[in-house]
Amino acid sequence: MPGVAGCAGQSTVRTHRQSIVPGRAAETSSDGRDFFKVLSRFVWTVSTDNDDIVTAPAVSRFTLRGLMLALLTFGLLGLATELTFLEHYEEPAMAIPFVAIVPALGAVSWLALRPSRASVRMTRVVMTLLAAVGALGVVLHYQGSLEFQVDMDPTATASQLFWKVMHMKAPPTLAPGAMVQLGLLGLLITYRHPALAANGQASSKGESS
Repeated sequence: MPGVAGCAGQSTVRTHRQSIVPGRAAETSSDGRDFFKVLSRFVWTVSTDNDDIVTAPAVSRFTLRGLMLALLTFGLLGLATELTFLEHYEEPAMAIPFVAIVPALGAVSWLALRPSRASVRMTRVVMTLLAAVGALGVVLHYQGSLEFQVDMDPTATASQLFWKVMHMKAPPTLAPGAMVQLGLLGLLITYRHPALAANGQASSKGESS
């Protein structure tokens, strides 16, 4: 019977090994999925400032928002400087961008120095105005370039005029789109801003007391 016992032992070992290998593979794949879950959850927390999701340090969240605020300020200052050098104020319509950029800088400064519900709301209003002015600028640039191209070549088709307008360098048709981008960035900064939650908690405590 030793031969039978040996065969039984070998079959038991083979069965045990076969049962272990799939288990290890499952554990490995599970570890990989868990890693990506934790990573995606961390990124989502940093981007949304939702303290209920999990464990991103507060420093990371506020640093990200602060960097975005600095980037917005840099973009507004750079755009204002460029428009000044280009003398983009010779006509009243050309000075419209400054009407939106100056209040935007004021709102950003207020939000950076004294974050509150009022400063967040004001920033949202001003950034919406900035984006709207940028979209208006694209339309005005396109119309001015289109009139010029029609005078230059009255026989050109609509598609030919479109491509000629889009390739013009003076005025650049899509240049005002930079204001749209900065306005959207400003709105993104105010999304779920901590000042809104802080002021809401303070007001609720005051009412309860």
